[in-house]
Amino acid sequence: MSAHFHKMHFLGLVSFSIYVIVMSIIFPVCSHESGRMNFVNKTTLFDREYSTKHPRILELIATISDIMSWMRLVVIYDSHGLNLLWDFYDSVETQYTPAAFFDVHDWKGQETSLLLMIHKQYFPNISIILFGGHDVLNLLAIANTLDARSNRSTDFSHKSFWIFVPGDDNTCVFSVLNTDQIVLENIVIISCFESSVGVFTFTLSNRRFALVRTYTKSSLFPNTLYGFNGRHFIITSHVAPQFFIKHNDSGNITYSGYAKTFCDAMSRFLNFTYRFVEPEDNQWGNLVNGSWDGLVAQMIRREVDMAVAELTLTPDREGVVDFILPPFFTQGLGMVFRKEDDSTKGWLNIMQPFQLQVYYVLFSAAVGICIVFYILEKVNPVNKDNTHHKTSPATEFVGVSNLFLSVAGCLFLGGDGIRPRTWTGRVLTFSLWLFCVVIAATYSGNLTASLSVRREKKPFNSLEEMVELEGWKWGVHPSTLTAALLREAKRADMRKAWNKILEFNKSDPGVLSTSATEHIDRVTKGKYAYISLDPLLFKLSRNDCTFDTITNVLATQHVALALPTDSPLTPEIQRFMFHLFDGGVLKRWEQARYKDQRPKECLHSDSTELKAMYLDDIKGAFAALGFGVVFALSVLICENTLRLFSKLKGA
Repeated sequence: MSAHFHKMHFLGLVSFSIYVIVMSIIFPVCSHESGRMNFVNKTTLFDREYSTKHPRILELIATISDIMSWMRLVVIYDSHGLNLLWDFYDSVETQYTPAAFFDVHDWKGQETSLLLMIHKQYFPNISIILFGGHDVLNLLAIANTLDARSNRSTDFSHKSFWIFVPGDDNTCVFSVLNTDQIVLENIVIISCFESSVGVFTFTLSNRRFALVRTYTKSSLFPNTLYGFNGRHFIITSHVAPQFFIKHNDSGNITYSGYAKTFCDAMSRFLNFTYRFVEPEDNQWGNLVNGSWDGLVAQMIRREVDMAVAELTLTPDREGVVDFILPPFFTQGLGMVFRKEDDSTKGWLNIMQPFQLQVYYVLFSAAVGICIVFYILEKVNPVNKDNTHHKTSPATEFVGVSNLFLSVAGCLFLGGDGIRPRTWTGRVLTFSLWLFCVVIAATYSGNLTASLSVRREKKPFNSLEEMVELEGWKWGVHPSTLTAALLREAKRADMRKAWNKILEFNKSDPGVLSTSATEHIDRVTKGKYAYISLDPLLFKLSRNDCTFDTITNVLATQHVALALPTDSPLTPEIQRFMFHLFDGGVLKRWEQARYKDQRPKECLHSDSTELKAMYLDDIKGAFAALGFGVVFALSVLICENTLRLFSKLKGA
């Protein structure tokens, strides 16, 4: 009994091995006739009775559906699959699984329309079960070529899942498609044999159907593990500083910059290859006389799969292409102009801490305090009781003068001549010293900052101020979004800026030059501003300290990846963008793009770093010291002269 059992077991293993080998050999049995795929094998591969196999087939379909978490099914059948169809229909009603049923005979000659309708209704989760023979296989052949004919509007190859169950004995089961021409990535065949039911899946790695031994998502549809499975995409972009840089080395064109880094990362994550193209008209995408140009036109014509460019999201563009958020970064409309150093070098540097009005007030306060001191001390009874003789006017004058000098000395924290005898005078002295400490500390801090930090005064701080300046001109590239924003703006300052440009253009066409280099040359000469998007990037990417910017004219202009409308690539590209955003990669790339590349000496004016102090910066202090010496000598001469006159008069 045991020997007989082992013998039977051995024969069973041999039979199964022979079966697997035979299945491997018969894959490429389909032939081509006049370039058209032939899906019908005129010979019967296996004799089987479906009546005994239906439950197992339905069980396998239910298992696959549960594993893949399919919520909706599309069932397509022909006359050869009716027996299977009715049993499946009953099981669907029992399990309450939503399903749509289509008889392929009702769509004879309109198979493409049927597939497009299914794609529109069920994308991006297209799950299709085929019951039948020749007719449903022809539908599968049409689906296999539809993406190439749909002008980038469908993605059956990547986003559709197919289960084919042959409905008769004359159907070529294992050669549904010529394996060399299959682009549909997810195909499963459930086939009945004499004693079993087999599940076969197509693998792109060796382009063959392989027997599935364990039922998991990765084993049933292994091609889903590898993204787009090496598909080739065409990506359009436009040359822009830091974002998309073009290199021409003896005719060998290469690219670098933000766009290249992004596309390389995306191609690795989603497993595809790509090549860059540029718009023939070298435009970004503007609506001109009712027609779009540049990058936007390429996407409208569906000539490219996506645009990875410094393309700003606007309501008009959003109406004709699909932007993917989150954006790459946010731009701000602003102006570039020549930097002006307003740091004063000369005799009046020591006057910088306070405005001239402050010095007037301080002088008036010193005089006022002297008068108050004099009056309070004069009328105080304590001083009257201690005074036994009258003072002459000259003595009174000297006393007032000394009092004024003492108050002035207090302002510089050096006075010690105020010594009141009364409590009233002491309270006033305390208030004076508190005031003087605050003033001296403020002066000292501001003087230190004014001498050690270079100050740069902007000729204007907003677009509104710029348009009011006399002697200034400004310009813009006429084919950019910047010009469109100014031209169509409702804000008064932006309208005035555009009208001024049109006025300048009558005598100076350079203000609407299409060359950014020409605009920058004019900026370098002074009294000229170049209005552009993202002026800060221009400033930070320079290798000199010549330029300054105003960036707050119009903010929140998003730069984002764009796709043709209703592109089937949207779900995967959106998933990648969220992956970058959640991981903080977009933020790091943005920071790297805005990295300050200017020389170190440019950074002093933009930060709190101290600059080297020159002799010119402090020569005013030496002048004050010299003036004090000269004034003291003059006073000495006057005192000696008066004393000499007094002696001569007494003699």
